[in-house]
Amino acid sequence: MQGTVLAAILSVHYHAYAEIHGTALPSTLLPLEDAAGVLRAAAGQGGRAESRRRRAIARLASADVEQHEEVLEILGAPVVAIRNAFAQHPGFDEAHREMLVNDLLNDLGGPAVPGCEWKHLLPVVVPHVWGGATATVTVSVRQPLDRLARVMDPQNWMRCSDFFRNSYVARKEGDAYPVNTNYDAEPVSVPPPAGTRWSEMLFEHFELDWGAGVSWFRNLLWIDARPDLHRVDYRLREAIRSRVGYLEDGRGIAGGIQTDEGHTVVREGDGGWASLEAVKTISFSPRPNVSASVVDAWATVLLWAMGGEIADAVCCGRARETRGEGAEPLTARAAT
Repeated sequence: MQGTVLAAILSVHYHAYAEIHGTALPSTLLPLEDAAGVLRAAAGQGGRAESRRRRAIARLASADVEQHEEVLEILGAPVVAIRNAFAQHPGFDEAHREMLVNDLLNDLGGPAVPGCEWKHLLPVVVPHVWGGATATVTVSVRQPLDRLARVMDPQNWMRCSDFFRNSYVARKEGDAYPVNTNYDAEPVSVPPPAGTRWSEMLFEHFELDWGAGVSWFRNLLWIDARPDLHRVDYRLREAIRSRVGYLEDGRGIAGGIQTDEGHTVVREGDGGWASLEAVKTISFSPRPNVSASVVDAWATVLLWAMGGEIADAVCCGRARETRGEGAEPLTARAAT
């Protein structure tokens, strides 16, 4: 079911992107009406699933309410209220329209995740002429700073985002980081506690399926986590191996990413609120049988989708918001 939900999220974002940029849709993409049905059905679970339904509404409405009205109704969107909100802010661009709808839905329905309020989610994605794109995402959240430090610790990416199969500190041997036959780095025996000061190499296994078979990327990233500054910086050290759906066999090809760098920083606000900023730049390597325009389109779509997921990540660890049943401690897990 999780793969289907992620495919639905990616379908929503790709359709919204294509609507604005006139981009052709991948033939294997989940039809938009089916994606809306999947997200509406899953939303009955509440929590993160309900948050995704709302963000799907905001994304499609920000692209074009009229074009997507039928799909918005499948998602249960308050279309009249959205039109009225847009009429009051005629100068808003796409990103601010999305923010406006997210805030409207949270005002109407209360927090999707009990005990975790967020507002003003603003994703701005800028494609680059040299390929790839940069996302700058800001959001305000009512959570203590020490808890946000644990949530945003890269060791917890695999717990707080369904895009990551794994993320953990890699073991160093001499000047190298050993990788097994499955292209996974070996984890350290004693990782640093999440939310503390550390500078180490992180292994990440990023995975998704938009309907064309599983795609994955295994990378090593240098991490500098500074909870004293409420900041985490990261940059790509090595793209180990990757696979893009049905276009490649299960073992994929060497490399896959050219650029992957960014940071998250949290600033304390008033009344228990904190503002979080996440910046990420990514560009993919050329791949056999995949045009550069398709690769660049996916970079933009993925960044927009991942930017929206930050709204769920800040609520990570709350009941029903981590993998499995109930909440889990916000610590790293062993390699699988």
